[in-house]
Amino acid sequence: MNQKTNNAEETVAQLIQQHNESMASEIIKEVVQFPFAKFYSTIGYVMKCLKYWHDNNHTRLESLGQNSFGGIVKRDPLGLLEVYIEAMKVPSDQEIGETELASFIDRMKKKKVQQGVFITTSFFKKDIQVENGIVLIDGKKLSEYMVEFNAGTKVKTVYVWRDLDRSFINL
Repeated sequence: MNQKTNNAEETVAQLIQQHNESMASEIIKEVVQFPFAKFYSTIGYVMKCLKYWHDNNHTRLESLGQNSFGGIVKRDPLGLLEVYIEAMKVPSDQEIGETELASFIDRMKKKKVQQGVFITTSFFKKDIQVENGIVLIDGKKLSEYMVEFNAGTKVKTVYVWRDLDRSFINL
């Protein structure tokens, strides 16, 4: 492969990455507007793609207020690994800080679960301290997952980048 091909391939990859970042930025604005049921199913879809949710083996999540829900999900199909998941739909400019995290941890501990995933459509306070076993997913990361797993997006065009097959040519 020559230098010109490398540069073209890198340029295409950069353009796709820029487009995906732009799409992720747009999609989170839409998610904040979703009705509760759509938000719930979107989070469920993303968590399934991350292997954190199995239809046949999860505890039904409960509403924690108008724009949030949480509960225990089974991480594996056998139901041996439990994870507390909580999702909060708030405006993208609303910071999630220690108070919300402490409430999340309290609910997690009441459920006697050692691991948790806290999801928000906004952002977490910059210097927030997180305990071991807890994963924070902010709106930016959530929207990146949505683009990656085609939640709210669709494949429009597929480009095939070809290269010479030297093993075929040098026979």
